[in-house]
Parts: sequence; structure tokens; C-alpha cells
Amino acid sequence: LSVGAPEYEERGFVYSTSTIAEDATEGFTKIPSEMNSGNTFSTVVSGLNKGTTYYVRAYGKNALGLKLSSTYKTFTTIATRTSVGTLPVTQIDVVNGRAQFNGTITEVGNPIYSEKGFCYNTSGEPTVSDTKYTVSGTSGGDYYYSCAGLATNTTYYVRAYAIQNDKIYYGTSVIFNTDMSKTSVSTLSATNVTSSSATLNGSIIKIGAPVYSEKGFCYSTNPEPTINNSRKEKVSGIKEGDFSLNITGLDYKTTYYYKAYVIQNGTVYYGNRELLTTGYTPANVVNSDVGGIGYRTLTFNGCVTEKGDPPITECGFVYSVGGDYYNQPTIKDSKVTLPNIPNGDFKVTVDGLEENTEYWVCTYFIQGGKCKYGNVKKATTFIEPIVATGPVINIKL
Repeated sequence: LSVGAPEYEERGFVYSTSTIAEDATEGFTKIPSEMNSGNTFSTVVSGLNKGTTYYVRAYGKNALGLKLSSTYKTFTTIATRTSVGTLPVTQIDVVNGRAQFNGTITEVGNPIYSEKGFCYNTSGEPTVSDTKYTVSGTSGGDYYYSCAGLATNTTYYVRAYAIQNDKIYYGTSVIFNTDMSKTSVSTLSATNVTSSSATLNGSIIKIGAPVYSEKGFCYSTNPEPTINNSRKEKVSGIKEGDFSLNITGLDYKTTYYYKAYVIQNGTVYYGNRELLTTGYTPANVVNSDVGGIGYRTLTFNGCVTEKGDPPITECGFVYSVGGDYYNQPTIKDSKVTLPNIPNGDFKVTVDGLEENTEYWVCTYFIQGGKCKYGNVKKATTFIEPIVATGPVINIKL
């Protein structure tokens, strides 16, 4: 603005909803601006209509009259304000310094916003004057940005923003951190322990950052089991809280040592060591008696009084000729195996034996891969009578 001669005594703006000619003297609204020694000036205008385009020229006025600027500007008032929200930060990778910022445009506005994105800092209530990332597009709905270069052990504040008609609108601030923290795991007591199986239990006390990638148990008869020198079993899921694993194929009456473990960022962390001892209940199969004695047959009678734990996998009778109560028959002698493990009494008739022969018999059973024997009984087969036909005599009419 040139002060002119004579010097201007008023300055300001004229505006209208239609084009204002440079030499116009009416058809517009005039808004004077404050007078001061500066060359630039501005005026706040209120009472405008929503969603309306306005034309505006600056003016200066001296004793000779009103002079409008040679150029004009236009602007459109907002009919509907753009609305933007900040969503929680996800995919926080503290090792690689990355995180995903998430926002949403709940109202695109009228006129439609011209820019959207995120701004963040480490001090709170970030603005676009801080670190800013723009995201393409002017549609509604969710949007995101994968941010890199974050520092570890740092608290960050992030806000989504949108610009409409040169005005910046922000979502609320969301706080996240890139703290590195160790995963904490604990080993709990085993449950459901049998002769060959058990349930191992553990708990993730703290999930850690970065989040652990694997959890499970290692167990062995070695007093100090690790995932390298013992049997290892993974358990699915990445979360805090209790977890468990059913293991089978254990030896009976054996002590096992076990630990819960997690792997975080390539490092293995163990819980406390616990132990369990598998059970054992002795089986018992008794030899009741030997009956059904014939010339070449005997009937062996037995009874399963306890199947045991681990349970019996095979049972029957063994028998031999001769012997005594101290030198009982074994499975190396003659053997009769039952097709199924009975409950309670059972019997087997054996034929093809020698007559008038003393047999020693006892029950046998296999439990946990080991063969055991019951009490011994003895029986002697009968002697078959010999009968001969003599001559016929005293034959009469």
C-alpha cells in the first residue's frame, strides 16, 4: 500500500458474494481495518454464511475517494467442518524403532479437507510444527502411517490432523512408548500326574517389550533342563497369563525336572525349576487253582486283582513239567497268553499234555515292560486205564 497524496485516511476490505469490479463503488460490504504505521493490515470478519464463496478486495480511502486493489481474492466459508480422530498406536517394534500411527476421518467436511496426516513429539500435544507426516487421499474412514526411526525407551505423543480451508484440526493426543522390558515367566506345579503323563503349568507374568516370540517347557531327568539339553515343547499364543502343556511317554516311578521358558528378541529366559515324580501302582494276578484235571488236560484258573498303573499289557499262564515252589516256570517254558486283559476271574483249558505227569503252573503278567509272576500251583494229570478184551468161553446152545 502506498500512502498516496493526499495521504490515505482509511483502509480495509470490501467483500461480496459476487465479483467486485476494480472501479465499483457499491454492491459490497466495507470493513475498515485498524490504522497504524505498518504497511500490512488485516481484519476479522464475522457473520458470514456457511458454505458460501466470497470475493474480497483491499481498499484505501483519502480525500479524493475510495481506491480498490487491482486484484481480488476469493474464499469459501465452511459448510461442514472436517472431523478427525486419533486411534491407538499399533505394531510397536521397539527393536527396529517402528510403530504404526492410526487415525480416522469421521467427517470429510464441506469443502473437503485438503490434507491429513500425523504429527508427533516427545513433550505432549504435538502440532504440525513438530515432526509431521502427510498421508495421501481425501476420503473418509481410517488411515495409517508406518513411522520409522523411533528411539528406544522413549515416550511419544501422536495426533492425527486434517487441514480444511487452511485451518488445522487435530484429534486427541495418544501416548505410546518404546520401552525395552524383559519378559517374566514363572514355572508352576504340575497337575494330572500319572505313571506316564502329566500337565506342566507356567505363567507369563510380564509380556515384555519387544513381545516374546515363543514360550513352552523343557523337561528331563537332568536336574538342570534347558531347551538345548532336554526335551522341549512349544505352547502356542502370545499373551500374559497361565499356560499349560500335556506331556506323555514318561517312564513310571521316575523324577522329572522341568522349567517354563520364553524367547524374547533371541534370548531365552527360564522360570524357576520344578519337579514331578510319575506314579506307580503294582499290578497283581493270582493263580487261584488248577482244575478240570483229565488224562491230558488241565484247566488253569486265575484272577486279576489289580491292573496297576501303568496298566498290565499282557497276562496269562506259564507251566512246566516238574519243578518246585522255588524254581517256578517262566515265559521261557510253555506259555498261554490271554487275548485281552480280563477284569477279575479268568481260566484257560490246556490240552495235549502228558498223562500221569506233574505240572507246575503260575500266572504271569507284563507291567511297564517288565514280566512278573503270580503264585505257583501244581497238578498231576490222571492215568488212563488200560482195558483188554479176553476170549469168549462157555458157549452153549
